[in-house]
Amino acid sequence: SLVGAGARVELVAPRASPAITRLARRNKIKYRERPFRDSDVRGRTLVFCATDDEVLNRRMGRLCARRGILVNVADRPEQCDFVMPAVARRGGVVFAVSTGGASPALARFLRDEILRRFGREVGVLARKLGKIRGGLLRLPMARRSRLLRRVIDDRSLSALREGRGKTIDVELGKILREVKDGKL
Repeated sequence: SLVGAGARVELVAPRASPAITRLARRNKIKYRERPFRDSDVRGRTLVFCATDDEVLNRRMGRLCARRGILVNVADRPEQCDFVMPAVARRGGVVFAVSTGGASPALARFLRDEILRRFGREVGVLARKLGKIRGGLLRLPMARRSRLLRRVIDDRSLSALREGRGKTIDVELGKILREVKDGKL
Protein backbone atom coordinates (compact mmCIF):
# COMPACT_ATOMS: atom_id res chain seq x y z
CA SER A 1 0.00 0.00 0.00
CA LEU A 2 2.79 2.41 0.85
CA VAL A 3 4.62 1.73 -2.40
CA GLY A 4 1.37 2.15 -4.32
CA ALA A 5 0.83 5.52 -2.63
CA GLY A 6 4.26 6.71 -3.78
CA ALA A 7 6.07 6.42 -0.45
CA ARG A 8 9.79 5.78 -0.39
CA VAL A 9 9.97 2.55 1.55
CA GLU A 10 13.05 1.12 3.19
CA LEU A 11 13.10 -2.25 4.94
CA VAL A 12 15.79 -3.29 7.39
CA ALA A 13 15.78 -7.00 8.21
CA PRO A 14 18.22 -9.92 8.23
CA ARG A 15 15.88 -11.74 5.82
CA ALA A 16 12.78 -10.93 3.83
CA SER A 17 9.92 -12.71 2.13
CA PRO A 18 10.10 -13.47 -1.60
CA ALA A 19 7.53 -10.70 -2.26
CA ILE A 20 9.71 -8.13 -0.50
CA THR A 21 12.80 -9.37 -2.32
CA ARG A 22 11.00 -8.96 -5.66
CA LEU A 23 10.02 -5.38 -4.77
CA ALA A 24 13.64 -4.62 -3.91
CA ARG A 25 14.93 -6.17 -7.16
CA ARG A 26 12.46 -4.00 -9.10
CA ASN A 27 13.70 -0.94 -7.16
CA LYS A 28 10.25 -0.35 -5.65
CA ILE A 29 11.73 -0.43 -2.14
CA LYS A 30 15.17 -0.28 -0.61
CA TYR A 31 16.07 -3.41 1.35
CA ARG A 32 18.96 -3.46 3.81
CA GLU A 33 19.70 -7.10 4.56
CA ARG A 34 20.98 -6.79 8.14
CA PRO A 35 19.79 -6.34 11.73
CA PHE A 36 18.18 -3.06 12.82
CA ARG A 37 20.37 -0.19 14.05
CA ASP A 38 19.09 2.82 16.00
CA SER A 39 20.42 5.07 13.24
CA ASP A 40 17.96 3.43 10.80
CA VAL A 41 15.14 5.68 12.07
CA ARG A 42 17.08 8.92 11.53
CA GLY A 43 15.24 11.19 9.11
CA ARG A 44 12.18 8.94 8.94
CA THR A 45 8.59 10.16 9.10
CA LEU A 46 6.87 6.84 9.66
CA VAL A 47 8.18 3.55 11.02
CA PHE A 48 6.65 0.08 11.23
CA CYS A 49 8.12 -2.28 13.83
CA ALA A 50 7.13 -5.74 12.66
CA THR A 51 9.78 -8.18 13.76
CA ASP A 52 9.20 -11.44 15.60
CA ASP A 53 11.29 -10.02 18.46
CA GLU A 54 8.99 -8.31 21.02
CA VAL A 55 11.91 -6.69 22.85
CA LEU A 56 13.28 -5.18 19.63
CA ASN A 57 9.81 -3.98 18.57
CA ARG A 58 9.32 -2.26 21.95
CA ARG A 59 12.79 -0.67 21.81
CA MET A 60 12.19 0.59 18.27
CA GLY A 61 8.79 1.98 19.32
CA ARG A 62 10.29 3.89 22.25
CA LEU A 63 13.14 5.18 20.08
CA CYS A 64 10.65 6.51 17.52
CA ALA A 65 8.50 8.09 20.23
CA ARG A 66 11.53 9.95 21.66
CA ARG A 67 12.39 11.27 18.20
CA GLY A 68 8.83 12.30 17.33
CA ILE A 69 8.49 9.69 14.57
CA LEU A 70 5.06 8.17 13.96
CA VAL A 71 5.28 4.47 14.77
CA ASN A 72 3.22 1.33 14.38
CA VAL A 73 4.31 -1.61 16.50
CA ALA A 74 2.77 -4.76 15.04
CA ASP A 75 0.12 -6.36 17.25
CA ARG A 76 0.63 -3.79 20.02
CA PRO A 77 -1.96 -1.03 19.51
CA GLU A 78 -1.11 0.52 22.87
CA GLN A 79 2.39 1.23 21.52
CA CYS A 80 1.16 2.66 18.20
CA ASP A 81 0.60 6.22 17.06
CA PHE A 82 -1.69 4.84 14.36
CA VAL A 83 -3.23 1.56 13.25
CA MET A 84 -3.52 0.28 9.71
CA PRO A 85 -6.89 -0.78 8.34
CA ALA A 86 -7.37 -3.88 6.24
CA VAL A 87 -8.00 -2.49 2.76
CA ALA A 88 -10.00 -3.88 -0.16
CA ARG A 89 -10.23 -2.19 -3.56
CA ARG A 90 -12.82 -2.57 -6.28
CA GLY A 91 -11.95 -0.16 -9.06
CA GLY A 92 -12.05 3.33 -7.62
CA VAL A 93 -13.86 2.16 -4.48
CA VAL A 94 -11.73 1.58 -1.40
CA PHE A 95 -13.05 -0.28 1.64
CA ALA A 96 -11.04 0.13 4.84
CA VAL A 97 -11.82 -1.95 7.92
CA SER A 98 -10.29 -1.24 11.30
CA THR A 99 -10.86 -2.62 14.75
CA GLY A 100 -8.76 0.16 16.27
CA GLY A 101 -5.94 -2.30 16.74
CA ALA A 102 -8.04 -4.65 18.86
CA SER A 103 -7.94 -7.48 16.32
CA PRO A 104 -6.13 -7.19 12.99
CA ALA A 105 -7.27 -10.76 12.29
CA LEU A 106 -10.92 -9.69 12.55
CA ALA A 107 -10.24 -6.70 10.27
CA ARG A 108 -8.70 -9.03 7.66
CA PHE A 109 -11.65 -11.43 7.97
CA LEU A 110 -14.13 -8.59 7.43
CA ARG A 111 -12.10 -7.28 4.48
CA ASP A 112 -12.21 -10.74 2.90
CA GLU A 113 -15.98 -10.88 3.45
CA ILE A 114 -16.33 -7.51 1.71
CA LEU A 115 -14.27 -8.80 -1.22
CA ARG A 116 -16.52 -11.87 -1.46
CA ARG A 117 -19.68 -9.74 -1.31
CA PHE A 118 -18.66 -6.98 -3.70
CA GLY A 119 -16.98 -7.56 -7.03
CA ARG A 120 -15.87 -5.30 -9.86
CA GLU A 121 -19.47 -4.09 -10.27
CA VAL A 122 -18.96 -1.71 -7.34
CA GLY A 123 -16.17 0.08 -9.19
CA VAL A 124 -18.26 0.18 -12.37
CA LEU A 125 -21.22 1.72 -10.51
CA ALA A 126 -18.93 4.28 -8.88
CA ARG A 127 -17.54 5.25 -12.30
CA LYS A 128 -21.04 5.66 -13.74
CA LEU A 129 -22.15 7.76 -10.75
CA GLY A 130 -19.02 9.88 -11.08
CA LYS A 131 -20.06 10.82 -14.60
CA ILE A 132 -23.36 12.34 -13.44
CA ARG A 133 -22.09 13.85 -10.20
CA GLY A 134 -21.63 17.32 -11.64
CA GLY A 135 -25.27 17.54 -12.66
CA LEU A 136 -26.49 16.25 -9.32
CA LEU A 137 -24.43 18.66 -7.27
CA ARG A 138 -26.77 21.49 -8.26
CA LEU A 139 -29.53 19.85 -6.22
CA PRO A 140 -30.14 20.12 -2.50
CA MET A 141 -28.76 17.12 -0.60
CA ALA A 142 -32.19 15.61 0.25
CA ARG A 143 -33.27 15.57 -3.42
CA ARG A 144 -29.93 14.22 -4.56
CA SER A 145 -30.10 11.41 -2.00
CA ARG A 146 -33.65 10.49 -3.06
CA LEU A 147 -32.59 10.25 -6.71
CA LEU A 148 -29.47 8.25 -5.99
CA ARG A 149 -31.41 5.68 -3.96
CA ARG A 150 -33.01 4.70 -7.28
CA VAL A 151 -29.68 3.31 -8.52
CA ILE A 152 -27.56 2.62 -5.46
CA ASP A 153 -28.93 -0.72 -4.36
CA ASP A 154 -28.50 -4.47 -4.73
CA ARG A 155 -30.58 -4.52 -7.93
CA SER A 156 -28.12 -2.20 -9.68
CA LEU A 157 -25.15 -4.21 -8.47
CA SER A 158 -26.83 -7.43 -9.66
CA ALA A 159 -27.54 -5.88 -13.06
CA LEU A 160 -23.90 -4.87 -13.43
CA ARG A 161 -22.71 -8.29 -12.24
CA GLU A 162 -24.95 -9.91 -14.88
CA GLY A 163 -23.70 -7.65 -17.66
CA ARG A 164 -26.84 -5.52 -17.80
CA GLY A 165 -25.09 -2.18 -17.31
CA LYS A 166 -27.28 -0.52 -19.95
CA THR A 167 -30.26 -0.66 -17.56
CA ILE A 168 -28.25 1.44 -15.09
CA ASP A 169 -27.27 3.85 -17.87
CA VAL A 170 -30.95 4.26 -18.80
CA GLU A 171 -31.93 5.03 -15.20
CA LEU A 172 -29.03 7.47 -14.79
CA GLY A 173 -30.12 9.18 -18.04
CA LYS A 174 -33.66 9.54 -16.67
CA ILE A 175 -32.30 11.08 -13.49
CA LEU A 176 -30.19 13.59 -15.40
CA ARG A 177 -33.17 14.56 -17.59
CA GLU A 178 -35.27 15.11 -14.47
CA VAL A 179 -32.52 17.33 -13.04
CA LYS A 180 -32.23 19.26 -16.30
CA ASP A 181 -35.98 19.63 -16.77
CA GLY A 182 -36.51 20.56 -13.13
CA LYS A 183 -38.99 17.70 -12.57
CA LEU A 184 -38.08 17.16 -8.99
